[in-house]
Amino acid sequence: MRKSAFPQTINGVLYKTKEEYEQRVQADAEAFAHLAYDMYQIHKQFEARLEHEPDGFVFPAEGRVCRLCMGGGAGDFWYDKMGMRCMDCQTAYVNKVIPGYVFTDKNNKRHITETSLIVRYHADRKEIRKYIKEGVLKPRRIEHGKFPQTLVFLKRENPQLTVFKPR
Repeated sequence: MRKSAFPQTINGVLYKTKEEYEQRVQADAEAFAHLAYDMYQIHKQFEARLEHEPDGFVFPAEGRVCRLCMGGGAGDFWYDKMGMRCMDCQTAYVNKVIPGYVFTDKNNKRHITETSLIVRYHADRKEIRKYIKEGVLKPRRIEHGKFPQTLVFLKRENPQLTVFKPR
């Protein structure tokens, strides 16, 4: 007969028995299902509101993160047919700093941010800034007041982005 693998530490949590571990897995699965359902309900509410306000609307951020700039958390967000974003990114869109497709281009086929270059392509921030200074890369800049700018590179304006190799 095989010896029990418990007690065992999994993801930093000590489980004394297999039953204790299985109960935790079940509770986590239930919590995830509730979260997914709550998110779906919020999405339905936003879509219903969009029918009455087709140009979009402002709503409290309540800890949400902007998919484009990875900022947000506090203040207000914007929602329209292109999805959800922080007000800084919405302002950049309205002022034609960035095109609308950056909000729907989830796989970065037509744009990429500086943060994505660093995370996905092992790019060095100093190297990116050097290419910008030399005019090799041309970023679109989203201002965030006292916080650092978000740099967005449109691939049609930056064919040189191929110098960065994916992970």
